[in-house]
Amino acid sequence: MNRFKVPIKNVLFMYSYIWDENVAKWLDGLARLDGNDDFDAPELLAELFLMNLTYILQRGLFREYLTRHESLSTVKGRIDFADTVSRQSLTNGKLYCDYDELSEDNLLNQILKTTAYKLFMTDGMSQVVKNRLQQELERFCRVELKELRPWDFAKIKLHSGNRYYGLILDICELIYCSLMLDTNNGKYNFVDPFLDDRKMAVVYELFVNRFYEKELSKDYHVRYQKRIDWQTLGKEKGHLPKMMLDTLITGCGKCIIIDTKYTVKYLGANYAYNGGRIAVREEDNYDIRESFNSGNIYQMYSYMNNIQAMDELEGILLYPLPYDGEPIDERHVVYVVGANGVIKAAGLRFVTIDLSQDWRGIKMDLLSLLNK
Repeated sequence: MNRFKVPIKNVLFMYSYIWDENVAKWLDGLARLDGNDDFDAPELLAELFLMNLTYILQRGLFREYLTRHESLSTVKGRIDFADTVSRQSLTNGKLYCDYDELSEDNLLNQILKTTAYKLFMTDGMSQVVKNRLQQELERFCRVELKELRPWDFAKIKLHSGNRYYGLILDICELIYCSLMLDTNNGKYNFVDPFLDDRKMAVVYELFVNRFYEKELSKDYHVRYQKRIDWQTLGKEKGHLPKMMLDTLITGCGKCIIIDTKYTVKYLGANYAYNGGRIAVREEDNYDIRESFNSGNIYQMYSYMNNIQAMDELEGILLYPLPYDGEPIDERHVVYVVGANGVIKAAGLRFVTIDLSQDWRGIKMDLLSLLNK
């Protein structure tokens, strides 16, 4: 079956928009990796991590006050009398104290150190990259390793003092989802998280929306998952499905609905009775030709008929191009119900975009999509 072939650089290009970070900085980082096409995914992720780690170290590791509870020979902070008495520490000339200490050993830096350690222990990582990771690990001598869990990333609260960690934390989370421990040899193996089409469908949908949100001029308003109501008579609509638009772009006299479909099955066999004499074999009674997925068309047609657009309306079904498929850009004129029940002409378009090309080509194709 045809599949998509999305290089890791292009996936990172897509994530640069989804993560809502400094896109220009991301693209500069990808451009610096252009000469490293021989890198496999783990090594490329390591390079991207190291580039951003250098920036963090130049700014300085974030420090915050952490509460310590220790047995001390001198008073520091607040004495914990209950613990001191219950543990009879006075017999050893010590007191249990609670005190605050400005420390680098916080969750932010623990995530960075643990990520660097995991990359260092990744099977197949080149010695050159390992040496660089080892050098950086030495900078974290006052930070403990941590057994990371998915919710650790959700615990992070960024503010003005540590916001410069935002991008590298996203990279660390992506690496966390991509590495799996091999209990036989204690090394980590890369597990491609982008082979799951369901996850990639969400990435693709979000990327297209965020891309236009950032790249279009302020004359356009880009919305995500815009809900529209069914234009039906009667109050009972409880069993009608919700209509949520992947991307809605309005402005400059245009209303554009983009529905992303991360599927290779945008073309299917269409059987039409040929009107001839009944044949012995049932399949000989029909002409077979390729046609677009009818469910996708009906879905878009429902959107276009219920959005009540005042401006020029166009619906675009945007598919990723399988690596052995032929590009498609097909346009049709359909008639829909516009504002105030007026029948109007609208554009219906079927487009494929090649996600395996250089990421600069993806950017140009998406920008030109709305200018044609």
